[in-house]
Amino acid sequence: MKTNRSATGVWVYDKFYVGDNQGQNIDHAPATRPVDGQHKLRWFNALTNQWVSESVDVGENFFNAGSFTNSRTEVRTLNATVQNYFFQDRLVTTFGWRNDRQRVRESLPPAIDPVTGWFQNEPLKTKLPWISNEGKTLTQGAVFKPTRWLNLFYNQSDSFTPAGIAYDALLELLPNPKGKGKDYGVGISLLNDRLHLKINRYETNDQGARGGDLDTVVARAWTLDGRGSNGIADTATDFQTFAQVTVAQRFAKQGVTPTAAQSSAAVAQYMGLTQEFLAGIQSFDRGTTADVTSRGYEFEAIYNPTRNWRLKFTAAQQVAIDSNIGEGLQRYITARLPIWTTAKDENGVAWWTRSIGGGATPKQTYEGTILAPIKLATANNGKPRSQVREWRWNVVTNYDFTEGRLKHFSVGGALRWQDQGGIGFLAAAPDPDGVVRELDAGKPVYDKARLAVDLSASYRMRLFGDRVRAKFQFNVRNVQESGSLQAVGVNPAGRRSRIASTIRGSLP
Repeated sequence: MKTNRSATGVWVYDKFYVGDNQGQNIDHAPATRPVDGQHKLRWFNALTNQWVSESVDVGENFFNAGSFTNSRTEVRTLNATVQNYFFQDRLVTTFGWRNDRQRVRESLPPAIDPVTGWFQNEPLKTKLPWISNEGKTLTQGAVFKPTRWLNLFYNQSDSFTPAGIAYDALLELLPNPKGKGKDYGVGISLLNDRLHLKINRYETNDQGARGGDLDTVVARAWTLDGRGSNGIADTATDFQTFAQVTVAQRFAKQGVTPTAAQSSAAVAQYMGLTQEFLAGIQSFDRGTTADVTSRGYEFEAIYNPTRNWRLKFTAAQQVAIDSNIGEGLQRYITARLPIWTTAKDENGVAWWTRSIGGGATPKQTYEGTILAPIKLATANNGKPRSQVREWRWNVVTNYDFTEGRLKHFSVGGALRWQDQGGIGFLAAAPDPDGVVRELDAGKPVYDKARLAVDLSASYRMRLFGDRVRAKFQFNVRNVQESGSLQAVGVNPAGRRSRIASTIRGSLP
């Protein structure tokens, strides 16, 4: 069932109570829907706090399961690479250049007929102008071998990554991600090439990185202003519905019957937004950006004591720092708060603190689902990520038997150690009303450092007259575990959530 009482349209679903107290039989809902045509619908208008009866049209109609648009993306890439050898191959240089040209266009989203409230798909045929972007990626590298056992290396790059169309909270087009990176180090070969050592220092800087934790918060902020779900707004808290009712009250006081265009313009003006913005938040992809800087060291040592025995040690240190987190979202909130907190209808009812049916007010929704995650994310701005385990090392060994009764067998093992890592934050101090609504970024909770033991065994053989080589291998990870639990999260009060950690074997 679907009414035509508003420009946005309303979907009404039949609900049935299934079951009775007569025996243990199975009861079914009616298999047919009401007959097509005009029917009376009685529904409760939470905005006016009264029941309403009106005529509705019952019939089949296309349902837009989520706002969408048609889109097309074209990426054209041109690249070149040059490698040079100098001083009898003691110095090798590499230079790379790549140019990416991207253009993206979308269509208008489906519209809703302001008279009938039915979806119109004709706008999907209207193509918007192309949005173009272009960027270059440059790479330079050099390896210098002054002696047979020593080599020095250096690499750096400036990168550009074509990305799809997405907008920040202000409906400004997000830039394509860019990055800069460099690494340099030294490699040493000793003991007739049986021992290889390598140390590497690296640093990367990603600018405009997408996919952060605040992407969802943009959708929540837009929902507060009127972004619907499947075309249906949350009339209990969204500002646009409140504005529509208030504007209708004003027109009624003036004795004016507005056109749909006049009403839409007045609603946008009341909200302090443009009509284009209100239309855009219904269908445009949203997101936020942040800059991420990572730096650290990498160590590697490979040693072959004998021809059959191999040892490998690796270690790494990583520090990741976020900055410029969700600037567009924060500017949007700063601009919207003065309007949200002062808006009133013609009866003097403030939207910000209004509750319908005892539900959450817009203020409570904002504080719990928008402000709290923003504060948590921005409180860590410029600080190392606590959830990144700074240090880790691995030792792997393997021995191949080439003679005797164990010929063709191999045995091996590994030790894996990782530093402590953050799994959440404790609650911040409660608000004046005694309710805790935020997490304290200065109180991270860590999972302890962990050491794991792995074992492996394999057997090599030939089949079908030496025509087929086969290898059977058995791996056991986390040998020291016996079904213990490992914390993976923590609630604001400090209670940890856990998952099972068990022995796992595999036959590749």
